[in-house]
Amino acid sequence: MKRWAAHAASVAAAAVLALLLARYWYARPEHFPAPLRQLGQQLLEAHEARGAEAAADMEALFIAAVAFVPALAAVLLLRWAWRRWRGAR
Repeated sequence: MKRWAAHAASVAAAAVLALLLARYWYARPEHFPAPLRQLGQQLLEAHEARGAEAAADMEALFIAAVAFVPALAAVLLLRWAWRRWRGAR
């Protein structure tokens, strides 16, 4: 159980960072990476046939999914740096 706690904490921290990043990107879409913005527009156009609410939900889900990747990478990098620093002492 104890060995899974660190992994669960990493995923939880990444989720919190992803939510903050997604909220920022949703508020300022011009700061969202351009290639991903184009992919998001294509997904949005495909879902507009289902209605505006479904398209908005899909846009928010896409931004959150994209935000999770750099957030998880940041958390894993911090864990790696912490272990290296702790091991060096």
